[in-house]
Amino acid sequence: MRFRDEYWFLSNFYPTKTWGYPSAEHAYQAAKTDSEVEQKHFMTLATGQQAKAYGKRVTLTPRWKNEDYRLKVMRTVVYGKFAFNEELRKKLVATGDLPLVEENWWGDTFWGTCNGKGQNWLGRILMETRAIMTCRACKQAFLPDQYDEDSFGLYCDECQAPMEPAQEALVAGYTLQDWQNLDPEADEQHD
Repeated sequence: MRFRDEYWFLSNFYPTKTWGYPSAEHAYQAAKTDSEVEQKHFMTLATGQQAKAYGKRVTLTPRWKNEDYRLKVMRTVVYGKFAFNEELRKKLVATGDLPLVEENWWGDTFWGTCNGKGQNWLGRILMETRAIMTCRACKQAFLPDQYDEDSFGLYCDECQAPMEPAQEALVAGYTLQDWQNLDPEADEQHD
């Protein structure tokens, strides 16, 4: 599937506020640098395409060499995109069990697939996010942030079913502060 037409909302270039940036692409690209000036400049760019182009010129943080760091940033960005937009969250959950594959023609085999080959990390992260935001009991979209003070569990807004422990563990990992906590000397593949 291509993230176009009815599935354009899955693209990081889709214009929707994400962690305060104009799109998920803006937020992802801004994470490439520690420079506050460069990060703020992303806020002024009108499109995800402009953000991607500018992201190729920023001063890279040493952490950017770490594949695990880049994947964690993408997970955080994608989670934020859907967590703070109820309409998009419902659309994501409405894809059900549909495999989300970011097919492309430009040869990106890390984030997507080209000619049926690739790791499809963006699609995998979207499917992880969909699983987190889908109530197992009623299959409705929910934002897993409703805490019950008596049991300290997370509950669905629709049916009040508790979130499964695996979902709670996944939700715990999605914070922007985590970007700064990865070891820059770790795995340096996929620059």
